[in-house]
Amino acid sequence: AVEFLNKMRIDSKTPGLQYMIFNSDSILFEYNGGMSDLGDKARIRQRTTFTAYSVTKTFTALAILQLAEAGKLNIEDNAKLYLGYLPYSRNFTINELLNHTSGLPNPIPLKWIHLIEEHEEFDYRAFRRMIVYKYDKLKNTPGKKYSYSNIGYLLLGEIIETASGQEYRTYIRENIIDKLMLPENAYLGFEILDTTEHARGYIRKTSFMNFWLNFIFDKDKFLEESRYGWSQFRFLYVNGDSYGGLIGNATGFAIYLQSLLSDTLLLSDPSKAKLFNSQQTTNGKTSEMCLGWFTGKLGDEVYFAHPGGGGGYYCEIRLYPGLNIASVILFNRTGSGNEKVLDDIDKIFLGK
Repeated sequence: AVEFLNKMRIDSKTPGLQYMIFNSDSILFEYNGGMSDLGDKARIRQRTTFTAYSVTKTFTALAILQLAEAGKLNIEDNAKLYLGYLPYSRNFTINELLNHTSGLPNPIPLKWIHLIEEHEEFDYRAFRRMIVYKYDKLKNTPGKKYSYSNIGYLLLGEIIETASGQEYRTYIRENIIDKLMLPENAYLGFEILDTTEHARGYIRKTSFMNFWLNFIFDKDKFLEESRYGWSQFRFLYVNGDSYGGLIGNATGFAIYLQSLLSDTLLLSDPSKAKLFNSQQTTNGKTSEMCLGWFTGKLGDEVYFAHPGGGGGYYCEIRLYPGLNIASVILFNRTGSGNEKVLDDIDKIFLGK
């Protein structure tokens, strides 16, 4: 595994990465390698944090089911019951938001970012309303078709706020992150607490995606000088916390995943079964989604997973409940879609 991960770095697939595979009780293997900052020649350490992007959606889905357990919402409720301002012509349920069958569109979210120095003044609520009113037409009939949507999870964040009476970040911190009692070397949160401990994000200078970014956002604003063939992002935040704002390191995500494997600290067993239940569209087709999690197989072993990718970072988390094993990988290079990198690495340990 060390040789495989070293080769991945050396072949210039990423400046640096963290990888961890573990069961509910202990770490089976851990890797921290490469550079967190090419300019300063700072190395990836266990404490180094990364932007996790869409992995955040698993926390949002978990929070919704916690609120359902507490009787503060019902996932079959129409979203408009909590967000009366919604402009859409058809109603969709909270459950349809969770499993991406709401019919909401999914415009490219790469430009939905702001610099760290803009963060204190950034108006999250104004951004949310702007997006909803700008993209006020449904793409599909609710319930009929799976279609991934960041806007759906933007709305789920607001539903969490309405049902709980707390800001989204506060709810997630108090009801998920704080309960995990993370040790000093672990981090999960929504703040870059120390820029020297947060990996710099990179994109391959000669890649098509780097060229494509010219048409997405102001590269002079968000990118700095290039180093060793990599263009370096300035420190930034995602505009919408509930679809992609989470920041963390492998140790933090490992403790989160261990809890989902082994106990009911965050969610009861019946609610966990609902969280990981494959969904169906109204025409009877089985979706690749559960509630906030993708499902798949490595060999004959069922897993639940979520990738997270965007400007400067790419990551994946995965649970193998039949084996009582989970894994996480974090890169400080730009990624998108579901690359399923863990297929190649996890099989070394799973014997697949």
